[in-house]
Amino acid sequence: MSFGINIVNAMDCVILAAGKSARMGFWKMMAPVQGKPLIRRTCDTALNVCDRIILVSGFRHTELENCFLDREEIQVVRNRDFEEGMFSSVQTGVTHVESDPFFLIPGDIPLVSPETYRKLLEGFRGRLVIPVYQGKTGHPVLLPLALKDHICLGDRSATLRDFLNRTTRDSLEVDDPWILRDADVPEHLERFRNGPVGREE
Repeated sequence: MSFGINIVNAMDCVILAAGKSARMGFWKMMAPVQGKPLIRRTCDTALNVCDRIILVSGFRHTELENCFLDREEIQVVRNRDFEEGMFSSVQTGVTHVESDPFFLIPGDIPLVSPETYRKLLEGFRGRLVIPVYQGKTGHPVLLPLALKDHICLGDRSATLRDFLNRTTRDSLEVDDPWILRDADVPEHLERFRNGPVGREE
């Protein structure tokens, strides 16, 4: 908490996992990362700081839902229109958000430091906060609840990047290269092998 901003105790994080992983060549959400499916690792990392995950599914929804039947703190919500693009999944997830502020991160960025999540919260001044590592912006991003309607009523053909670039924001330098490390092609999975281990259940 900083600058007089009232941050609620229960923190939501929207995690996007609806796509087909076309560039990967196989569905990457269940690819092993340090002994767990990639998507479970992403969720566990966020839960070091967040209280509830709003996990947006689409492709192979039932498989993803079954992966989290044992996790009450993870709410799987289905985007039936996921093929319209990532922003449709952003809208699906944000519809369910209640906390102010809330985090947003793609499901294939599993090893962000919990300290990065905490630092974003400390730097929250009522505006969008984006982490930066060596001049490059990454994820997660932290958004005020005031942007919820703007997101949900926006053009589904937009991209998340376009929305973020149009929004008044604060950039916050972090010492965490993992904010930039996603998994788009098989070679990207190898770089997670020796990364930091997230929260264990």
